[in-house]
Parts: sequence; C-alpha cells; structure tokens
Amino acid sequence: MLAPKQEFGGTISQGAGSDGFWRTSVRVDSGLLSTGTAFFVSGSWTEANKWKGDGDASRKECHVRRQSENWATIWISRSMASTNDQQAYSYLPLTYAQTTMMFAYAWADYNTQLVGRPKIDNNEYLFNQTRYANNAI
Repeated sequence: MLAPKQEFGGTISQGAGSDGFWRTSVRVDSGLLSTGTAFFVSGSWTEANKWKGDGDASRKECHVRRQSENWATIWISRSMASTNDQQAYSYLPLTYAQTTMMFAYAWADYNTQLVGRPKIDNNEYLFNQTRYANNAI
C-alpha cells in the first residue's frame, strides 16, 4: 500500500470485465495535518462469477494507515488497520491423471444439484464455499 500522501485528495476507480467481474475502489488521503500526521482510508468491493461451473466470488476490504513525521514518537509514528472479507465457491480439484488431459477436464466442476446420494451430494457446489475473514492492526 502506498504511504499517506502529503496533499489532501482521493481516487475512485471502477473496473468491469467478463464473467460478471466488477470492482469499485475508493481512497481518501487527509494530507499533512498540523500535527505532522497524515492518513488515508481506502476500500474496495469486488464481485465475479467463476469461469467454470456455478458459484461466484465476493471480496470486501478496507485499509487505514497513519504516518507521523514526528520522530520523537517513533514508536507510534506508523500504524495501520486492515480488514478483508472474501467468499468464493471452490473449484473441483483434479487428480494428476486428469491434469495431464486438460482438454477432457477443462470444465469439470462440482455438481449443481442434489441427487439424494451422500457420496455424490457432498460434491454439490453449495457445500464447497469458502470464506476468509482477516483483520490486522
């Protein structure tokens, strides 16, 4: 991440693409304050569909970083907080033999419906969703 900027300002960006991809990102910089401190706050929201099979992915993140030019307080001259929450549907793992024949297994993925047989139903895509939530200071 870039350090806080010395001038007040901000950026907004929007991206879009295939497979339902879109991303919105915002950043605001405080500029250098009279205390000799500057900070920024940024956040983004990303959504996309899997490129094969059912399911999608979503990610929301936020960052705050403070930096001081006051070296007398060097132990608190830089601080940062970050949060990230990501949800996605996993891809069906392939065996080594399947990876040697990608032309035949390129679209292999989890099942899209329940059939009432546990050995098959545990490979239904709704049972194979992941979520990662990280917070750091």
